[in-house]
Amino acid sequence: MRRAAAVLGVALLATAFAGCLEAGDGPRVIPAAKRVTATDFTFTAFDGRDHNLSDFRGRTVIVDLMSQSCATCEGESRALQAAARATPDGGASLVLLLFDASPRDPPDWMRDYAERHGFGEVYLGYAPDAVTRTYGAVALDWNLVVDSEGRIAYRDETTTDEAAWRDLLATL
Repeated sequence: MRRAAAVLGVALLATAFAGCLEAGDGPRVIPAAKRVTATDFTFTAFDGRDHNLSDFRGRTVIVDLMSQSCATCEGESRALQAAARATPDGGASLVLLLFDASPRDPPDWMRDYAERHGFGEVYLGYAPDAVTRTYGAVALDWNLVVDSEGRIAYRDETTTDEAAWRDLLATL
């Protein structure tokens, strides 16, 4: 009986997590009326300067948690880049905070990655504890989008494809 209960418990957990990890679910855009103000955090960019999330109020901010070893991050970055270029201003109003989840990855890798994908205004750094603690970012391909009013508009923990990014950016 205990074994059957344990198997059932594991099966239920696996089913729940499988739904969380599937790609292509589309954006989980939070309707404007239900958005809450993003908790501010400070991070040190690779250039040594400190920044706060609130420094970018008035612009859409995309927070992306990734790593050199992430198999799906490259594709998601290409999708985000293509979607940003399709916006009316070509992505000029977007700010990307690209955080490396692994302090073992060299900063040069992150710089090369950002240049290779042609992102405009990008701030690179290691993921600050404030992001992982405050927002529960524990998986790669984790994204948070903060609208121009400083409110959380989108959050995911899966790979977001180009169509989903385009739909999301069109709502902001």
